[in-house]
Amino acid sequence: MSAKTIRKQINELELLLEDWITFHGIFDSNSELMSMSSDEFLTLKNNIARRQEILLDLLESEKEVGQMIMDIISRVATTDYVSQLSDIARKRLESEWNSAFICINETIGLLEKRLDHQMSLARPDQFIVQVVQMAGKGIARVFQSTWFKFIFSVVLIGLIIYAVFAFGILSSEDLPSFLRDWLP
Repeated sequence: MSAKTIRKQINELELLLEDWITFHGIFDSNSELMSMSSDEFLTLKNNIARRQEILLDLLESEKEVGQMIMDIISRVATTDYVSQLSDIARKRLESEWNSAFICINETIGLLEKRLDHQMSLARPDQFIVQVVQMAGKGIARVFQSTWFKFIFSVVLIGLIIYAVFAFGILSSEDLPSFLRDWLP
């Protein structure tokens, strides 16, 4: 995906987020949403529905969150709808709104991270820095692994034993008889 496409998706989702925050005014009787005409309210709902398609395309595995947005805006026919609900139904609706709000924000964050990665790949100097950092992390993981420590310990003990015999600190006659059979 190109950086231009990612920027466009981020922009569309930010517009969706603005409309979604405006739509949250249905939970506040003093909001400017309550003074909207029914045509303006329908336009807001239409904008959310159109931009929600972009969110659905990006979510892939979490389509139910995008569908939740459509369910909410289809249930709220007028700005007075929420005032007619019971407290439990109102809290449930607001909880669904919050879940969708979080999902939109997370998706924007993921796209921004993808864009940063895409931009760093476009600059060769940043790409090289990332490759070196990833290689360094991989090497550090190897040195921290238990298998590396075990193999290193075995090799070190073998080198110490070889050095002891090579420098004449011990000779094969100094070893017990069962070990002499193993030595060349």
